[in-house]
Amino acid sequence: MVAEIEAARRDILTRAYLQSVAATVPKPTAEQTHAYFAEHPQLFAERRIFNVQELQAPADPATVEQLRGMAATGKSAEDAAAWLKSKGIRFGGGNATRPAEQIPLEALSKVAALKDGQSLVLETAQGITFMRVVASQAAPVSEDAAGPRIQQFLANQAASVAVKAAMKGLRASTEVTYVGEFDSSKPTAASGAIK
Repeated sequence: MVAEIEAARRDILTRAYLQSVAATVPKPTAEQTHAYFAEHPQLFAERRIFNVQELQAPADPATVEQLRGMAATGKSAEDAAAWLKSKGIRFGGGNATRPAEQIPLEALSKVAALKDGQSLVLETAQGITFMRVVASQAAPVSEDAAGPRIQQFLANQAASVAVKAAMKGLRASTEVTYVGEFDSSKPTAASGAIK
């Protein structure tokens, strides 16, 4: 019970410290907000809503190469699914409607470059995704409307960087003392028996 109370106390203190670190981060300026808006037209001025077909499969070089070839030659998601099935490769997928902000930022420029009916293959740590844009529609967002969301995003991003730096500093300055059976400076019973 005492150990649980102490763990809860440490957790509360840690959260309070990290919140105080995040609170010291300055708010994004109007220039930073405008720059982010200008640097990401796919999210704002050129924003689209995509109706896509997706297939997810394990990452394998031969599979990636074959699916990239199919995407480049305009094959459909059904063709890709049939090929995966014929090779006994397990996959999942389906149809989805995704606004630009629901597509990972690192893949958005590639997806935004596609016209309706085109496909691409995305690689992630979890596997590969064959994505075909069935249809899309323009849905731009003005800078005035996007401003508060951009400021919140930039503030969260800066706070995350500050918290990571604070944690790294704490870890670097903290001395760990091993006790009991974990203390390597004392001979263990097993090492004493080997003599």
